[in-house]
Amino acid sequence: AQPNGICISEDVRNQIRNKDDIRTYSCGKKELKGVSGPVEIFEVHLEGITEKEKITPSNIIKELWNRHVVQILIGYFISSWIIKLAVGAMVSKYLLSPHLTNLTWVVLLSLLPSIFLLAWFHGKSSSSKWHKFELIGMPLNAVLTIAIVIFMFHGKDLGAATTDVIIENEDGVKIERTVLKSEFRKKIALYNFENLSNDSTLDWLQYTFPTMVQYDLSQDIFIEPLSSVSFFDKIREAGFEDGIGLPIALMKKFTNYYHLNHFVDGDFTFVDGEYTFNTRLYESKYGKLISENTFKGRDVFELTDEITIKIKEDVGIPKSHIDNSNDLPVAGIFTNSIKSLEYFSAGHRELLFHNWEKGLEYFEKAVKEDPGFSVGYLTLANYYFNSNQPEKATAAIQSAMDNIYMVPERTQFQIKFFKYILEQKPEKAMAVIKMWVDLFPHDIQAHSTLAQRYQISNNIAGAISEFKVILNLDPEQYDYLIAIGDLYEGLGKPDSALIYYSMYAKQFPKDYKSYSNIGEHYLKIAEFDMAREYFDKAILLEPSIIPLSIKIAKIESRTGNFNLAEKQLFELLRICKTKSDSADTYEAISKYFRLKGKVSASLNYFDKYINLLQEFQPPLRVSVQRAFTIGAYIEAGQEKRAFEILKNIEAEFEPPLDKIAAFGYLFAYIELDDPDNAEKQIPEAEQLAKGFGEETLLANVYYAWGRIYKMRGEYEKALENHLIFHELQPTLFSMNIYLCECYRELGDNENAEKYILEALKYYPFGPRINYEAALIYLNLGEKDKALEHLKLANEIWIDADPGFEPAEKARQKLEEIKGV
Repeated sequence: AQPNGICISEDVRNQIRNKDDIRTYSCGKKELKGVSGPVEIFEVHLEGITEKEKITPSNIIKELWNRHVVQILIGYFISSWIIKLAVGAMVSKYLLSPHLTNLTWVVLLSLLPSIFLLAWFHGKSSSSKWHKFELIGMPLNAVLTIAIVIFMFHGKDLGAATTDVIIENEDGVKIERTVLKSEFRKKIALYNFENLSNDSTLDWLQYTFPTMVQYDLSQDIFIEPLSSVSFFDKIREAGFEDGIGLPIALMKKFTNYYHLNHFVDGDFTFVDGEYTFNTRLYESKYGKLISENTFKGRDVFELTDEITIKIKEDVGIPKSHIDNSNDLPVAGIFTNSIKSLEYFSAGHRELLFHNWEKGLEYFEKAVKEDPGFSVGYLTLANYYFNSNQPEKATAAIQSAMDNIYMVPERTQFQIKFFKYILEQKPEKAMAVIKMWVDLFPHDIQAHSTLAQRYQISNNIAGAISEFKVILNLDPEQYDYLIAIGDLYEGLGKPDSALIYYSMYAKQFPKDYKSYSNIGEHYLKIAEFDMAREYFDKAILLEPSIIPLSIKIAKIESRTGNFNLAEKQLFELLRICKTKSDSADTYEAISKYFRLKGKVSASLNYFDKYINLLQEFQPPLRVSVQRAFTIGAYIEAGQEKRAFEILKNIEAEFEPPLDKIAAFGYLFAYIELDDPDNAEKQIPEAEQLAKGFGEETLLANVYYAWGRIYKMRGEYEKALENHLIFHELQPTLFSMNIYLCECYRELGDNENAEKYILEALKYYPFGPRINYEAALIYLNLGEKDKALEHLKLANEIWIDADPGFEPAEKARQKLEEIKGV
C-alpha cells in the first residue's frame, strides 16, 4: 500500500462493498503471519482524497488482470470465434441462411458488456452476491442486443437458403423440386476479355469467353450471370465500339444499372501454345477489387472450368455446395470444338453489328463443325426465324431438343418455349414459362418472360402483376417501374402510370428517362405545356438523344405550329449520327407530311425509313413493318407498288409466317374500299395471331370488321366492332372518328359528339378529326361550329397533294355550306 494507506482482507471488503465513497483495489494474495495460506489483500481509497492517485492506466490493467477480466475476455473471444466457425460450417453443409453466421457473431459481440461485468465482479471472487451494476447493466445489455439484432436483421430470411416447390410441366405432370431463395444468389456481370497477345487471330476469344463462363456458371442455382453481350448496344453508345477495354468506373456503372452484385473482367495472352488468363472480380457497390487470379493452360475449355470454380469461391459460394453440386465441364454443355467455338463467336460479332446474313453463315458453320452444339442450334433457330426462314428454324430447334440434356436448365426452358412457339402451340409455350417460374420462383428473367407473354396475349393485368412480383423480389429493378407505368398508360389509367414514373424519377433525378417518361405521360393526356417542359428537362440532361427532340416537334405539330415542327424535324435530320436516329427522324417526317395531306412526300420519307431499317433490323421485323403500313402506298395512289410489295413478302415468307401478308392485304383492300376482298384475308390474319399466341393483333381484326361493315352500310355491326377495338386500345383517340361515323350514320349525334370531343382534346389540329366534327355539328344544326372545324381542316390541308380525297371532300363541303 501507499504510505499511510489502509489494507483490508476480502471478508472486510465484502462488508463495505456497497459504500459508494470507498474504493478498493486488489494488491494480490499475500502471506500473513498466523494465517495458513495466502490471503488476498485490498487497498482502501476514499473518493476525492486518494482516488485520483490510484486511477492510472497501469493500475487499471493490473486490476483487470487480478480480477481475471482479461483472461475471461480472451477466453470468450476465442470461444465466440469457434462458435462462429461452427455455425458457418453448419450453414455451408446444410445450406442454411448465410445470415445466421453474421447473426451469431453480432449476438456474441453485443454481449461483451455483460461478460465484462461478470468477470469484474465474479472472475476472482467466489461470491455469488449480485452487484447493482450487474442488476442494471446486464438486462440493459440484453435489451440493446435484441435492438441491434432487430435493426440489422429485420426482413432477412434466417431459415434455410432453399425452399421446396411443386411445379407442373407442360404435359401437366407435377414435380417437386428444391430451389434456392433469391436473396442468397450471386448476380455477376461478365465483361469481354482483352486480347494482349498481339495475335489478332485470337480476337474472337474476347467475346466468346464471357459467354462460355456465363453458360458454365448458369448450371449453379447460386449464380445469375449476365454477359456484356446482352447490353452491347449500351457499351457502344458509351464510345467503346468493340466493347473492349472498358474502364472500371464504366463497368461498375453498367453492373449497377442492371442491379448485379459483382462484375468480372480480364485479359489473356498466348505464348508457345499456352494461354494465360488474368481475371479480376469486383463488388459493384463501391467497385472494390475482391480477387485477382491467373490461370494458365493449353485448353480453353478446361481454363473456363477453372475460372468459373474460382469465381464461385471468391463470391462466397459454400465449398460444400461447390463440391457436391452438378457442375458439368463447359465442353459438355456448350461445344467441345475450338473451331466451332470460333465460328460461333464470329457469328455473334457479325450480329452485334447487324450483319444478319454473314452472322447466319458463321452459325451454320459452327453447328456443322459440332452437330451436338445445342446452344448453337438455339441461336441459329432464333436468327433463322427473324430472317423469314421458319422451316429452317424448326429444324434447328429440333436439333437443339435432341441435345437438350447438354445445356443448363434455364436454357432448356428457352429451347422448349421456342419449340412450341414455332409449332404454334402457345398454350404449351405458356405452360413451359409457368413451369420455369414455379421452378425458379425468384428468377427475374422467368417472371419478365411470363409478363411479356401475358402482354402480347392481351392479359395486361397479368403482365402488371408479374412486373410487381419482380419488384417485390428485388426492389432495385427500377426499369420495371417504367414498364408498369407504360402498361397502366396503355390501359387508360394515367394517374396510376404517373405514380410509377414518379417513383423512378425519385430514385434517379439525374436520369433523362425520369423526365422523358413523365413528358410522354403528359403528351398522352394532352397536357402539351407540361409535356414540353419535361421533354426540355430531359434534353438538358441528354441533348444528343434525337427521339427527345422528335417529341418536341410532335408537340408543335399537335398544337398547330406546323412550320416550326417541320423546321425542327429537318434540323434534326442534319445532326443525326446513327442509323437508328435517322430512321426515327425519317418516320416522323413521313407522318408529318401525311397529316398535311402531302402523301407523295410522306411516302418518299417512308421509303427512306424502311430502307434504313433494313440496314440494322432483322428482315422479319422490316417485313412486318411494311405489311402493317401498306396503306401509305394506297393513299399515295401507288396501288400497283403496294401489291408488288405484298407479293414479295408472300414469296419471302415461309408458312406460317407467310400469313403476315394477310394483314397487309387486309389493310390494302380496306383503303381501296373493297370489303369483300378484305373479308377474305381475315381468317388467315386471325390464324396467325392465335397460332403464335399474339392476341394483341386481334385488335386489328376488330378494326377491320368495323371498316368492312361500314362500307356495307351495316352500321350497327360496324359500331359493335369499333367499340371492341376501343376497349382493347383505349388510348388510340385518333381512331375515335370511326366510332363517330357509325354513331352519326345511326342518328346518334350525341354519342358522336362525345367521342369527337374526346378526339379533339388529344388532336385539336387533326384535319380528319376536324372534318368529322364538322359533319356531326351539321347534323346537330350547329352551323357555326361546323364552319369553324371545316375551315381549320381546309387550312391544314391547304397544300395537300392534288387528288388527295379527304382534302377534296373538305373543300367541297366548305363550299357547299357557304353556298347555302
